Amino acid sequence: ATRLSGGYIHEARRLVTSEGDFFAKWSREAPADIFVREAEGLDALRAATTALEIPLVVAAAEPLDGQPAFLILEHLEEHFEQPPWGLKPDPDPDSDHERLGRGLAEIHQTHASRFGFSSSNYCGSTRQDNRFCDSWPEFYRERRLRPLVKILAARDRWAVHDLHTYDRLMSRLDDILPRDSMPSLIHGDLWSGNVLVTARGPGLVDPAAAACDRIGEHLAVGLLE
Repeated sequence: ATRLSGGYIHEARRLVTSEGDFFAKWSREAPADIFVREAEGLDALRAATTALEIPLVVAAAEPLDGQPAFLILEHLEEHFEQPPWGLKPDPDPDSDHERLGRGLAEIHQTHASRFGFSSSNYCGSTRQDNRFCDSWPEFYRERRLRPLVKILAARDRWAVHDLHTYDRLMSRLDDILPRDSMPSLIHGDLWSGNVLVTARGPGLVDPAAAACDRIGEHLAVGLLE
């Protein structure tokens, strides 16, 4: 077992076994169901038709009999010869930049009838309410913005004028956001730390998956560049 980075609330190890190499992480501090929900997101990404590397879930469990919640995945070997993040876009169609973008577009071709997901999951340690909604403005307002505003207000992180600003914004979302967007599967927590450069090409880990408007994820790809 070799210690790896598991984020700010998890312990993580690479396990070298007679059955192959695996990635394991666990936590006594995280929400009890966080790894079970992460496993569901990874399964959803693997079920999409994509050339991106998505690790196979071996096991996931909530705390039991004093043991912490844990997640065990197939280990994806990273390589660091030419990490794409922070470099200028490469016009080579076989580059990791191009393959990541095309792979995400393939994932976004997995559509749903409504916005949301089969269970609520986590972005980091923040719980995401994924109860289904019929329109994107409704989902973004009631399942994404409003819960975060309530959390910040409860922690006295915002002044009254900040809350009023978001109240005005949320009242206008039906006019600002497209009402005819199609619910598309997205990774949901797309940043450079959740993108791996493996020997077989780019891969994704730690999703906060849901059926959403895909445009936000495309904007995140731009930030990776």
